[in-house]
Amino acid sequence: FKMDPDVLMSDSEFISIAKGLSFRQFAGPEGFETIQARFNYRLYLGGRSEEELFANLTQTTRRKVRIAMRNGVEVRPVGQEYLDEFVRIMRVTGERDGFNVRPRSYFVRMLDALGEHVRLYMGFYQGTPVCGAISTNYAGKVCYVYGASDNVHRDVMPNYLMQWEMIRWAVETGCTVYDFQGVSGILEEGHHMYGLYRFKKGFNGQLDELAGEFDYVYRPLACRMTDAAIAAKEKLDAIKRRGKGNR
Repeated sequence: FKMDPDVLMSDSEFISIAKGLSFRQFAGPEGFETIQARFNYRLYLGGRSEEELFANLTQTTRRKVRIAMRNGVEVRPVGQEYLDEFVRIMRVTGERDGFNVRPRSYFVRMLDALGEHVRLYMGFYQGTPVCGAISTNYAGKVCYVYGASDNVHRDVMPNYLMQWEMIRWAVETGCTVYDFQGVSGILEEGHHMYGLYRFKKGFNGQLDELAGEFDYVYRPLACRMTDAAIAAKEKLDAIKRRGKGNR
């Protein structure tokens, strides 16, 4: 199937049409205000080999991948027998970075439903799980969907090797893109999400901005009340995170 280029439209054209139909665009500046992140960091593989992609990493990221290798970090796809460890490390990450963690049952359903199109990766240092990730592989794209890292042994850089191993899966299966998923749209070094962008940027991809989410409001009053409740919860969560940071 080949799409007629004459029927393609730009994001700005689509946004104009959607607003004309009374849809409300929801696209905050950070990009994490929506259910799906509005700014994604992606590595377009372009038919390059592993060697070419590794050489394309920034010098700092290559060094950190090699640090993990030299320290004997092992990253491999595993079965659901490691889900308890993955969820444990996810909770550690959520506590550290201030986000809610889905229950184990959610990840079971996800792995069961997607079958061969999904992998649970775990990183081991001296035989102990220290990081994990869930990535999907479908329609020529590997997506890094969930990631977790423990508070211990971060100095051996297991997360860098984990990303590299998932990129290798994309290359092995003939994918065209490896999607690191969301980063903040605010790229100032002092911003609290800048570290996430800096980590992903080291793999030398590109930042893609999406159109955002669109809502059609059937009950305006109920919508305003829901929006107010969500905003209040976000403020409360931010206060709790600041309080923990000051301990």
